[in-house]
Amino acid sequence: MNRMEESMKKILIFISVFFLLVGCNSKDNTKEKINFEKTESQEEEHYEYEHGVANYHFEQWNYNGETLSFDYNINNIGKECEFGLMFLIDGIPQEYEVDGEMTSMYILDMETNKNKTLSIKMNPKIDTEKDKCNFNAFLILNPSLHIEDIKQYGHNHSISSVGTILLEMNKTSINKNIKLENTEVHYQDIPKQVIKDNTKDGMNMLDSNIYIAKNSSEDNQNYLYINEPLQLKIYGKKGNYRILEFKNNQISNMYNITVKKDQYSNITLNPVMKKNDNIYFLVVPLDAQDPYDYIMINQSERWIVK
Repeated sequence: MNRMEESMKKILIFISVFFLLVGCNSKDNTKEKINFEKTESQEEEHYEYEHGVANYHFEQWNYNGETLSFDYNINNIGKECEFGLMFLIDGIPQEYEVDGEMTSMYILDMETNKNKTLSIKMNPKIDTEKDKCNFNAFLILNPSLHIEDIKQYGHNHSISSVGTILLEMNKTSINKNIKLENTEVHYQDIPKQVIKDNTKDGMNMLDSNIYIAKNSSEDNQNYLYINEPLQLKIYGKKGNYRILEFKNNQISNMYNITVKKDQYSNITLNPVMKKNDNIYFLVVPLDAQDPYDYIMINQSERWIVK
């Protein structure tokens, strides 16, 4: 089940994304087109690409301690661009081998109408003993580009994730170097009008997605400021989540949080930042997901530090 349309925010481009995560039927891949608004200050740009684990048909993966090997396909049909490929297991970034090198983000330049199949090898590592974990893959668009003016963002640094693969951990390898930051959570009822505005055909859409946003009433939401706390609110489907803080497209901090039904989970962070750092956050489900009905990774707005 492809739920990208529900999870991706409006970015000022036109993208057509193919996902290779399909069921066992006569269709080999699923095409999804997303139309985005365009401002007068930006030229229209076109990106069209497909990516996903090859030959995956919603089956559960089993890990018994051996090296996990699979092929990952990326096909760039649209404009030439750069991709950064990352894998997460329960929100923990994974080191993997590709093209003879070990990395947690493989960077590749893709010309128009070029296809690349990557042979991936990894030894999954998580932070706690667990029977079932969520395996997620995503691409970051143009991760090497450093943004110094908010007008540069547009599509840059946006993520495209594919569906969750359920990973049965018959043998667990713990990464003792994983550090989770502590943060206090303050819960606040979501206003009834907000819930009403997000209810369609009797269904509360907040119960089927997860969201993360800046908790601020300031007019200019595009910037963060050195030495000023950052207030975030996380809300949507109740459950346990991991928040990943990205600074200049590298994970700089991780936090765990519990989201309650119809409530904002408000947190205050004090990230270490310097001028012109590029900052955003991902929120990743920790509860075991159904591969046919899963919560997509959600990305915050992308900010520049002033």
